[in-house]
Amino acid sequence: MVRRRKLPECSAHGLRKLCLTRLAEAGCSPFEIMSISGHKNLKEVTIYTEAANRKKLALLAMAKLAGIALNAALPLDKLREAYAASAGAAPVIGSCLS
Repeated sequence: MVRRRKLPECSAHGLRKLCLTRLAEAGCSPFEIMSISGHKNLKEVTIYTEAANRKKLALLAMAKLAGIALNAALPLDKLREAYAASAGAAPVIGSCLS
């Protein structure tokens, strides 16, 4: 028997969206995400991967502006850590780039 827990301000759809977004930010391909989410339409999944790619490109652009060379092949979370370490600042979490 499955028990349903009430989480404040959380819905099943919101939690699923968060999970898929985190997968995309970790560098998973649309097909890898589809295998987990059960989506059958590539267009639906590219919403998550395109958003993650925009965040990644924004971070890479800001690093270039600051004269910081980052490895674009890294997933977003690792890029954030590398950017913070290179800039000598706290990790970029919860900012406009998160």
